[in-house]
Amino acid sequence: MKRVWQNAKTHSPKPMTILAALFHSPDDVEKMDLRLKVSREEKTLALFLVKHRRGLCKSDEEPDRLKPFTDFIIDSREPDSQGKVCELLKYQGEEKLLSDLLRWSVPRFPISGHDLRKMGITSGKDIGATLQKLREWKTAEAAFFPGGLGIAAV
Repeated sequence: MKRVWQNAKTHSPKPMTILAALFHSPDDVEKMDLRLKVSREEKTLALFLVKHRRGLCKSDEEPDRLKPFTDFIIDSREPDSQGKVCELLKYQGEEKLLSDLLRWSVPRFPISGHDLRKMGITSGKDIGATLQKLREWKTAEAAFFPGGLGIAAV
């Protein structure tokens, strides 16, 4: 916990960011919540930090060291994933990455449901499924878009 405090103290960490260093597993967070009745936001932050503190790290092989974090934020369906990742970077002591992430904003997805309606897809369910397939372009770009990011390739 002392190491985490030293890493994070100059960046105004949330109290749970520091306390997360005491937990070994999500079960520890659950037990703490039963005893202390912390807020949902605090509990989800603690669970996030315990789950991702070792797995979600900067990549030394990747030229863009922020990429694992920005990819996680873009792919995440969790509310305030960018705020949670910022707390994770404070926890890890990654000052440069934290300042870079604070300047970064989630890019707007270039295709919307309105675009798909204009192309003739009318069912809301089909629009949702198509948009989901399109969002997976980062991991399977070649499979979905052999000629680049074009809606006609779907």
